[in-house]
Amino acid sequence: MRINWHVRIVLVLASCFLFAAISSATSEDETENEGNGPRGQPVSETVEIPVDSLRQRAHKVEELESRINRLSTEVENLRRELARLRQFDGLTIHGLAESSGWGALADISRFPPFLEPNLAPTQLVRRRFRELEAEVKRLIRIGEAELSAELQQRLDHLQSVLRGEAIFDATEQAEVHVVGIYESSSNHRIAGSATVQVTYTQAPVVLCVTAYETTRWTIECAPDVELQQILVGGYKGHSVAESPPGVPVSILTRPVAGHRALPEEYERVSSDSTPSAFPLLAEQLKALTGLDVATLTGCYNPDNKPLVVGAENALWREESVLQRLNLLYCEALQSRFAELYSQLQEWEFQALWYASDGSIARGTFTPFGPLISTLSPVPGRSNLLAIDPAAETWYGCDGSSVARFDGPSLTGSELIPGDDLPEFRWLSAMAVDTTRNRLVVSSGDFVFAYSFDKQEWLVLRPSGPRVESLVYVPERDVLYGVCRSERLHGRFDRIVRLTPSAATVDEVQLSMPLARAERGTQLVWVDGYLALLTGMQSTASNQVQGEYPTCAIIEPQTGEVVHYSYLVPR
Repeated sequence: MRINWHVRIVLVLASCFLFAAISSATSEDETENEGNGPRGQPVSETVEIPVDSLRQRAHKVEELESRINRLSTEVENLRRELARLRQFDGLTIHGLAESSGWGALADISRFPPFLEPNLAPTQLVRRRFRELEAEVKRLIRIGEAELSAELQQRLDHLQSVLRGEAIFDATEQAEVHVVGIYESSSNHRIAGSATVQVTYTQAPVVLCVTAYETTRWTIECAPDVELQQILVGGYKGHSVAESPPGVPVSILTRPVAGHRALPEEYERVSSDSTPSAFPLLAEQLKALTGLDVATLTGCYNPDNKPLVVGAENALWREESVLQRLNLLYCEALQSRFAELYSQLQEWEFQALWYASDGSIARGTFTPFGPLISTLSPVPGRSNLLAIDPAAETWYGCDGSSVARFDGPSLTGSELIPGDDLPEFRWLSAMAVDTTRNRLVVSSGDFVFAYSFDKQEWLVLRPSGPRVESLVYVPERDVLYGVCRSERLHGRFDRIVRLTPSAATVDEVQLSMPLARAERGTQLVWVDGYLALLTGMQSTASNQVQGEYPTCAIIEPQTGEVVHYSYLVPR
């Protein structure tokens, strides 16, 4: 991101105004000194100045001082903004330059930086081992003895590392390791101190330290540790008191970086009702460094004990094994669904593209993005849209009302519910049930239906899981929806299967949480799989925060996310 030209102009103008204000004050001082002797010493003649004039001058001086203070504050704010922008000056996110639009995203890895559902690391490590051991058995059943032996060998090695009996192979690829705490001192009136000892030597390290309460960090490295950079995040003002010489330090705390600050976090899954900020932290670090988070270790208060990034720390070993288990899990998925992946480029389906200006277009998509030549505008700027394919009639929703768009002019008319129905609130999903010729709408815990034949509303379900997106599958005569978890910052964590009357058949946990957006989430049925499109309103302005349009292909029976990619218009 290059420094915007208007920021430079404002800086120059602010400096000019400040100089003019100071010059004006100096000029008046010189005027008042007229008639004085050398160096401003008074001459023998006494000059009487009216009291009212003195008061006016004093008032004017106060106004000038106030103006100078305001300008100084503005200049300081602009300097901070300039310093913040310089952190991203020339930055490309995985090769995405500001001028290249979405094109460079095509080569990004399919999978995002974190693959954990709502499980603590210890639970997830056990789950991944079970899943991969099941994959070993599957390979044996289909006659792939060599592949099963190789996978089992890698699992045995990870088990040894977990027990502290082995180490990872050395690599030149840098790794991001995060150390987080809430506080370093119970006395929040003063800055506490915390020490991080980096002993991991198998790869270059980018160290991120975060805290909530003000902390002065000391970073120590064992011999042969290659520490490339130190990133400091958190809510209050933090600093690095001591660190290895020559290692760059970037302060990305709230007072310095504002809304771009790295959030504080010390656990992947919160132990209380507050959502963990780790997914946000992982996304921002990915955007800044191009690297996934390898480990997250820390505690509420280290109690003057060093926080170790290395094999001496059992929690760190667990985290490092988890990261490699996730990568191995992805490889296993790609092996299991190799035939599916070979077909993905040929898949085409109809979906909606939500532009950053609020407009919406319909066209042909692949799992990797829309085909630009097929996009055509659709009516309104609704949060939700559904189409009746038989009548080519559109139904739009703005959150509290539903309208139909039909005819050559696509004129909208509201479908007003009767007085006997509950008020529409928080409308979150719509789908057309082509078998029963009706529109199904999710509103909070309620599910409503509008009959095209009878032109009336009815309640299908008065309570149940809140569904964020719906799709009707005629060949199975069921509705599929997705639900989100507040503990995962509103990310989608499960799919729900509903009968045509909106009764819940079952809920299936997704194998990984998926990001959601306030607008533009769609669920599409494609060849026996669910395609979940999210983040459709993202623009270049929020790419640094890791927000991109994405497509996830989900196996509906198991909840397995078998493919995850960014959507690039083509």
